[in-house]
Amino acid sequence: MAGPDRGKIGGVIEIADAVIAHAVQLERSYGPPVLELRIDSPADRGQVADRARAAIAQIAGEQDVFWSVDDEPAGVIVRQWGHASDIGATLSAFSRALDVAGVSGRLEVHAREPAAAPPLLHERREELLECHLRVRGERRLPTAEEFAVQPRGGGPPPEPVPTLFPDDGALLAGIETALAWIGDSPSGAQLWFGNIPHRDVEEVRAEVAMSLAGTARWRLMWILCWEAEDRFRLAFVKPESGDVSLVEGGARLADGDWEPAYSALLTELRAARDWASYGLIKRGRQPALAGRSLLHDWVPALHYGSNALRHHIYEDVLAPDAFGAQLLGPGYAGRIPQGRDWEGVDLGNEASLLLHRDPAAWFGEPLPAITESDCSWPDPPYPTPEVISRAREDLADILITADILRRAPSDPLAS
Repeated sequence: MAGPDRGKIGGVIEIADAVIAHAVQLERSYGPPVLELRIDSPADRGQVADRARAAIAQIAGEQDVFWSVDDEPAGVIVRQWGHASDIGATLSAFSRALDVAGVSGRLEVHAREPAAAPPLLHERREELLECHLRVRGERRLPTAEEFAVQPRGGGPPPEPVPTLFPDDGALLAGIETALAWIGDSPSGAQLWFGNIPHRDVEEVRAEVAMSLAGTARWRLMWILCWEAEDRFRLAFVKPESGDVSLVEGGARLADGDWEPAYSALLTELRAARDWASYGLIKRGRQPALAGRSLLHDWVPALHYGSNALRHHIYEDVLAPDAFGAQLLGPGYAGRIPQGRDWEGVDLGNEASLLLHRDPAAWFGEPLPAITESDCSWPDPPYPTPEVISRAREDLADILITADILRRAPSDPLAS
């Protein structure tokens, strides 16, 4: 890597040797390539920050490089993340731009406080409510080019089957919903993107944008979360399949205070009417399974005809199971179930909410614990709550079956 000369470069701003070493280390690492620098200058900090922003505006150019400047208690902190093609040349250009802007002093490495350990929600059982949303899109056979890049195991390639291709606008709306869900964290709660701590949701948004621009969608899966003393929030996004899950749980829910979490998720379910084809809210206790929780963190799906209930590409017209709160998109038009236990709410844009009239029966108490044998036996001795059994009868006409998934028709309602 071509690097800048040591010491003073093109002006009165000096780059400390530790900055060069830190930049090289980050450029060669597999972690998020975030460079954090402190401007050590005798000038007024507010003025230094303004001039640093002006300097960055002069050197900004690489598509995958992002900058920020913050006046913090430790000083004026400049952060650069993304993949600079030549980090040494970037630092030299920044030094010269600061010189032109009239900033004198030195660039030093900004040493963060030791990072907190990740919350390790994936290793714990925590009472939770999950809102799962299916992004609108087109269900069709893949083209030859699309089929060639679809992930598959070993052996001869299978025949193409109907696949959901999420609408780009709907997918971006789903991603923004996930970012907003974890963006307003309580004071002192650390924001995590995977196992990496992040300063704020804007930093996460930048990494998400880079991932979408530079990686095949089927490789992507994002988990974002924060945890406070009595609750946590988590968001799961899988762009390839258009899966978005929003989760809230923790001690507050476990102690019986379920209504705030339910109200917040119901608000998100309503708001998704313009970009989601289907959605549900369910109770669970395994944060690690968010987005794919129907088999091991729900109840045995005896109506389904198999012990492998999962989210599927037909959710725009057939629900995976009966739930106490569901968003039914345009594919359910004219097929909204009726009954004394249910309330239908027209949301406009060909979308409706289907709500059980006793939400406490669905969300106010933990589900009976489910075991591996409950998930694998054809007729497990699981105590399915009566409210779910009755709901499956009420909603039978809109529920998916394993037979439909095995046959994989283009139009499941025509078969």
